[in-house]
Amino acid sequence: MSKETETKVVEMATEAAPKTIEQLKVRESELDQINDDLIKEMQTREYEIDFKTKKVFDRLLKFLEKDAPWGHTTATGLIMLYHNLREAKEIVKDKELKV
Repeated sequence: MSKETETKVVEMATEAAPKTIEQLKVRESELDQINDDLIKEMQTREYEIDFKTKKVFDRLLKFLEKDAPWGHTTATGLIMLYHNLREAKEIVKDKELKV
């Protein structure tokens, strides 16, 4: 979470509770925007993973195929991760041979 978003969430949490429908609607739209920002940040963030051996890489792929807890909120991310790892499998194979 970015510092700006984190600060805004903390400020909103310490504010007095909205008392009218209009105030609630404003609060809801602010929270929706924060949620959208967090989702976008999470989707665009990239993580670098250095696998020490091909065995670790293969175990991760097998975990995603067989044991990862898939749900309606995580399925898309897990599918993307699995797809990207499958594409990188040849790179890992080449790296393993060169070591």
